[in-house]
Amino acid sequence: QSGYQSVSEGFYEAAVLNYNKGRWAFRGSGTFRKNANYTDGTGDEVLFSQYNKTNFSLSTSYRFTNQTQILADVILDNGWNIGYPALPMDVGSARANLFSLGIRTIDASQKWQSREAKLYYNYVNHSMDDTKRPSVPMHMDMPGQSKTAGFYAEAFRRIGNRQTLQVRADGASTFLTASMTMYPPDEIPMYMLTWPDNRRNQTGVSANWQWKPDSVNNIHISARLDGVQSMLASEEAKDHISITGGNTNSRFDLLKNLSVSASKKLHKHLTLSANAGYAERMPTASELYGFYLYNAFDGYDYIGNTGLKTENAFNTEASLAWQKPGIRLQATAFYSHISHYIVGVVDPAYSTMTIGAKGVKVYQQTGWAQMGGAEASVQWKMASRLALVNTVRFTLAEHENGEPLPFIAPLKNIGSLRYVISNFSAQVEYEASAAQNRINEQVGEVSTPGFIIAHIRLAYGFPLGKIQLGLQSGVENIFDVAYREHLDWGGIMRQGRNIYIQVKLSF
Repeated sequence: QSGYQSVSEGFYEAAVLNYNKGRWAFRGSGTFRKNANYTDGTGDEVLFSQYNKTNFSLSTSYRFTNQTQILADVILDNGWNIGYPALPMDVGSARANLFSLGIRTIDASQKWQSREAKLYYNYVNHSMDDTKRPSVPMHMDMPGQSKTAGFYAEAFRRIGNRQTLQVRADGASTFLTASMTMYPPDEIPMYMLTWPDNRRNQTGVSANWQWKPDSVNNIHISARLDGVQSMLASEEAKDHISITGGNTNSRFDLLKNLSVSASKKLHKHLTLSANAGYAERMPTASELYGFYLYNAFDGYDYIGNTGLKTENAFNTEASLAWQKPGIRLQATAFYSHISHYIVGVVDPAYSTMTIGAKGVKVYQQTGWAQMGGAEASVQWKMASRLALVNTVRFTLAEHENGEPLPFIAPLKNIGSLRYVISNFSAQVEYEASAAQNRINEQVGEVSTPGFIIAHIRLAYGFPLGKIQLGLQSGVENIFDVAYREHLDWGGIMRQGRNIYIQVKLSF
């Protein structure tokens, strides 16, 4: 498969090979992407938006019997010269290596009809780079690493004709570290850990039970329990955290999650569903141990807080769906109440580390927050070859003091109209967003104007002897609208009109 897009002079190349013989099966794939800076809807070049990326994967399966197989996967992902226009630095190199080995058994004659277990290891190396930025006041190196090793084992069984049960046990150990070295002119370099070496060990068990007592009712209960140990992994890390008076001892948290849902057919075409749940969230490594992490969104350095409790949330949701052959309508309302809400709060006792930073924020728990909203969707096969899909979603969120929560998207409508005839398909997509003026200025949010954009996509496939040829082409942002999503950092405009074409050969 080969492709090109005009907005960034981007190239996309990919190849996939599947092979099997006897009890063995292999799947290998490789992709390469190269994009220059893109242009936005005003015709301006968005500097530092370029990127290069390769991805290689190999999956292997060996079947011992008709019921049992061994699975092995390797993914090697490599990115370089990756621009971030909304940040003061780019990424010179980002590598991720993922490995897994598993076994799966599916046997309908057994008490547990499906069983699976897997071991995995992931390694990510990420290095920020400011050498390509103009007028850098002081050069900095910012490398970071994560290493995760883990496992899971799960089993599924049917209990009679109306019940199913799935159980799972899993565990993982993750090590994180990130540092910064500053090179002031004619002075000795300055070094510090921004993610002081830390490790998180997690083990958990979960169960999902589903019961269909009759043809109109369905009940689903899921529960999960996690034990999480968080610790600093070196004396150097403990020295960093002790500077701010943080607790350098390890901590253990028990996380509890429970969800109950039910659905009932009120009519042969009408179904009512409801869900209620309780969930707990561990503070992230940045929230616990972050040490002068600069946030380009609001312009503050952030410091972690080892005394943070877990966040907990009560969630509810209800939906009504009406379905007949060729059409489905659904409306959903949801609400969440979050206690021990974590947010960065300005602390004037600290001096900034980053040149130009507005101040220092420390993660604190500031009471509660709430979030609610609604979503409506339609899937309609208007004719034998014509189908419409449309979704409207709105979310409202605020802190207990009435201030809006940050990073909340405004009212949005996304849809598509698709036409298919023989080997040809055409699809028109549209996206409309309202303005977002309900913003949190304390974290640097600014109002976002509304926008409407449209795309068109065409696809055609036909055989050439033993080869299947597929052509895909289209125009994204047809009217070259200058816009940005509310969640986009730095007020950076998104891509303008983009013409793309892809050619796919299948042997």
